[in-house]
Amino acid sequence: MKPIFLLAAVFLAACSASPRVVYRIECPPLRDYTPQSQEKLSSEIKALKPDSEIGRYLLDYKSLRDMIMACQNTRDTSHR
Repeated sequence: MKPIFLLAAVFLAACSASPRVVYRIECPPLRDYTPQSQEKLSSEIKALKPDSEIGRYLLDYKSLRDMIMACQNTRDTSHR
């Protein structure tokens, strides 16, 4: 009977000493743009040709910024 108690004690000790998983969400920083800079960009975008490659790249950039903002929002709400 003693080996059973020893085995039970080992298993119980292993359960109570289980490591705690801690994670930290890392998000890339976003650059802030002034309203004047945004207004200038808007004017320049409006002047682009409809089939401009720059427009496609800007949509990709917007998508990446949206993902970073979602990451930052998740990070900020996970610390509460």
